Amino acid sequence: GSLSFLGLCVTFAWIPRSLAVQSIPAELDHQPVDLVKRMQAAFDDEYTVKITESELNEYHKQKVQLGHSSLVAEFVTITGIMAKLEEGSIDVTIEREFDLPGNMREDGSRRVPALPYTHTCSMTFKLYQDAGADGVIKSVVEFPGGHLGQAQLPGLLVSIVKPSFDVLAEALAEEIELGFHNMTSVTVREGVIELDPRLPDVAQPSF
Repeated sequence: GSLSFLGLCVTFAWIPRSLAVQSIPAELDHQPVDLVKRMQAAFDDEYTVKITESELNEYHKQKVQLGHSSLVAEFVTITGIMAKLEEGSIDVTIEREFDLPGNMREDGSRRVPALPYTHTCSMTFKLYQDAGADGVIKSVVEFPGGHLGQAQLPGLLVSIVKPSFDVLAEALAEEIELGFHNMTSVTVREGVIELDPRLPDVAQPSF
């Protein structure tokens, strides 16, 4: 029974998750989404900014197209990134394509027909506010688990896929600095992230 369960987990690990997301609104379809500019303006003028799941995924799509596709190694290309926003957490899936350099011949045939191979890995980021010993409220991030393909990786096993997300974090360093470190409050709800740079005693309703 244990061997059968292990075999099932290995099988699901090689089956990629779907990157299907909610439809992009017509006004966002193929239009630039500058999240850095929006977050910087909110920080400078001290107001709450809301980023929807559609906008976040459109931004990821643009980043992949703008030269961030080969982030892992010469034979691994990131072909898609999807973020799913749920109450208190963000589930991020990276779709990767494995292929050998020069695998495509001039006539269009491939030296290794089984390649390229598409695979996915995912991590869940749990975000919440916590008051430290000094009474200052800070945003905290935990990593409760993730997926390798469709196989769930609970707890510490998420370290298997963490290197891919470390590379992604490096590519999005400016966005993380503005959207997390520079914000007093980061709230994740179903389909939307609310970022507020103001201190609690001066915070006003968002607009």
